[in-house]
Amino acid sequence: MRAIGSGIRGRAEEIYAKASRAGEAAVKSFKESTENISRPIRLRTDDLLRDMARLTGLSAAKILLVAEDLYAYGYISYLRTETNRYGPRFDYS
Repeated sequence: MRAIGSGIRGRAEEIYAKASRAGEAAVKSFKESTENISRPIRLRTDDLLRDMARLTGLSAAKILLVAEDLYAYGYISYLRTETNRYGPRFDYS
């Protein structure tokens, strides 16, 4: 499975490694830009666990650990649990 952003990051790491081996380098030019990124769509925990377990074969516990990291770094929205079942001691007030 490919990591998020591995294409750009991988290319940057290749360039960095090549420059490090050269011992000396000069930057001829660079381009700075700004990119607006849309807010991530909401994700239901049940859907995430079902789909990722099927695709990756990972356990639910491992998937949730990865999801927490993805949320912490801003790649996904906070996980949602949608249910209409509540325990017998649930306080409705």
